[in-house]
Amino acid sequence: MNEDSVLDRPEASLWAVADGMGGHDAGDVASQTVVRRLSEVKPLPDAPSYVDAIEDALMDANRYLRQRASDAGGGRMSGTTVVAAAGFSTHIVYMWAGDSRLYLARDGKCMQLTRDHSYVQALVEQGQITEEEAQIHPQSNIIMRAIGAQDDIFFECDMVRIREGDLVLLCTDGVYRSIEPQELRDIMLTGGDEKTVAALLQKRVLEGDARDNLSALVIRAA
Repeated sequence: MNEDSVLDRPEASLWAVADGMGGHDAGDVASQTVVRRLSEVKPLPDAPSYVDAIEDALMDANRYLRQRASDAGGGRMSGTTVVAAAGFSTHIVYMWAGDSRLYLARDGKCMQLTRDHSYVQALVEQGQITEEEAQIHPQSNIIMRAIGAQDDIFFECDMVRIREGDLVLLCTDGVYRSIEPQELRDIMLTGGDEKTVAALLQKRVLEGDARDNLSALVIRAA
């Protein structure tokens, strides 16, 4: 069962990917709930109000999933990672919980802008393991934050200025764990348009050792 869900709303300058967890249909429901709530957000003329509305949608999804788990007797927790991006004329605002990521490719460099909320990322930051070791660590699936996992959801929010031609990648862990970090960056820096880059990424990931659901969105700043 595919527990990933994707939101592609270019008309609203809003994009997201979510990776559900919980087993059976719980993860599927969780990721779909987040995407559905975000799909209902109405575009607003000013950035602060629009960002507030997106954050409200994520918190509403969290409340719904917590209530659903409570109604089920608490025996089936459902949750989902998420990374969402809202585009404005000069910048994008992005927010995330869990280990779904956002990358920015510009001027020959591809940067990971999000920081994983995961057990192995904590080990990396403590200097106990390297980034390379984190990629194959047996506990890499342990997530510290997720929508639906706790009553109080803590997601991070940041912004970055964008330029014409920038490429932005939103993806779940099934994508970046299926290929080497440098290969992902090389694909993002091929110079192709967003469709070409997305196709190359999909082809290479499927050729690799893909053991998880795979979802990605590639966006080009106009």
